[in-house]
Amino acid sequence: MNFGKPAPLPTYAKNKTWALSFNQPIDPRSLDENTIYVLNAAGERVKGVKFSAEGKKAFAHAPENGYTSGEVYTLVLTEAIKSATGRTVTSGQTKTFKIK
Repeated sequence: MNFGKPAPLPTYAKNKTWALSFNQPIDPRSLDENTIYVLNAAGERVKGVKFSAEGKKAFAHAPENGYTSGEVYTLVLTEAIKSATGRTVTSGQTKTFKIK
């Protein structure tokens, strides 16, 4: 069987800020290194990622010196992210990406 080549990973700038949209306003207090984080290819958490929320959007800001060019990372959103009313807003999601 030949399934062909897997699709290439999307590539982003080393200072990528992820803007994550939700259907409810986010409680910024629920955003921390345990509820949203980035893993490197070795499965280790990337240090220095900062978080913020504004209305129905949460943001994961790149570390101060950016991500490493050519590396693959995974953004992880856990079930512990809450809305402003205390409801769970995600069932847990991941996004794998590569840095230019």
